[in-house]
Amino acid sequence: MDEVVKTETDDLHQMIQNWKKSWLGFYSTDGVNEWIYEEFVEEIEVYIIPYIGRLYDTNHLTETDCGVFCGRLFGEITDMRRLLRLQDPEDSPLESS
Repeated sequence: MDEVVKTETDDLHQMIQNWKKSWLGFYSTDGVNEWIYEEFVEEIEVYIIPYIGRLYDTNHLTETDCGVFCGRLFGEITDMRRLLRLQDPEDSPLESS
C-alpha cells in the first residue's frame, strides 16, 4: 500500500475512533442505547464504506488492504456494541427461535 494511502486509512480509523468516543458521551445507564449504536454504524455506512470502496475502485487499495481495513472497522463496531452493553446479534432471542 502506498504510504499516502496508508496515512489516509490510518486517519480514517482515527476518525472512527473519535466518532465512537463522541457517541459514547450520549450513553445512559438507565436508558435505551441502541440508537447510539445505530447512529455510529450509519456514519460508517454513509461516509467510510463508500470512500474505501472508491479507493479500491481506483486501485489505491488492494483486496487484501480492504480486508485489513474492514477487519479493523468490524473491530470498532463490535467494540461499540460491547461498550454500550448491547446484546450481540448472534445471542439475540430472535436468532434462537
